[in-house]
Amino acid sequence: MSAFLASMREATSEIHTEVEKSLPLEEYLTSMERYAGLLMRFSYLFLPAERALLRSPLRYHTSVELNNRLRTPSLLDDFAFLESEGLPDFDVNSRQRSWEMLTFPEAVGYLYVLEGSRFGGSQITMAVKELGISRRRGGSFFYGYGAETALMWKKFTEWAEFNLPEENYDEAAAAAVRTFERFQQIMGGSG
Repeated sequence: MSAFLASMREATSEIHTEVEKSLPLEEYLTSMERYAGLLMRFSYLFLPAERALLRSPLRYHTSVELNNRLRTPSLLDDFAFLESEGLPDFDVNSRQRSWEMLTFPEAVGYLYVLEGSRFGGSQITMAVKELGISRRRGGSFFYGYGAETALMWKKFTEWAEFNLPEENYDEAAAAAVRTFERFQQIMGGSG
């Protein structure tokens, strides 16, 4: 395991475990309406976080392939599908403002959480099949990279190991913890 990955896992393990334990996923996977609510909650994290990433110094590091890692287009596609199925219009524009300006290490910390969440997305993808949701029918956000998820994670962590100086690991880890905390607040709140 790389020094970057070991450092990030150690710093985020407690909050990561708390977030996973507190997610009532089963409740969200019982109907299209509940699934749409889950997707909306994820949009409350991803839309502003990805906007912050696009404004961060990370955008100048083409080797991280930031544009290929963004999930906002998938979210918007999924909402369009759900609306076509008769669910209410989703006002995602109100969630588009970013939280803050990020330093390079903070952006790496954000991306660590967003990229890592793809592993849980594959579990959700399997669970919503019985609702008629698939990659092309409202499930592209959680589908993510599909069979390429582990490879893309490896590419990201190798890229971070090479590009983020070790003296910045703590700053990246603090940003990752804040991202997990925000997600925990979003999932615990109403909306």
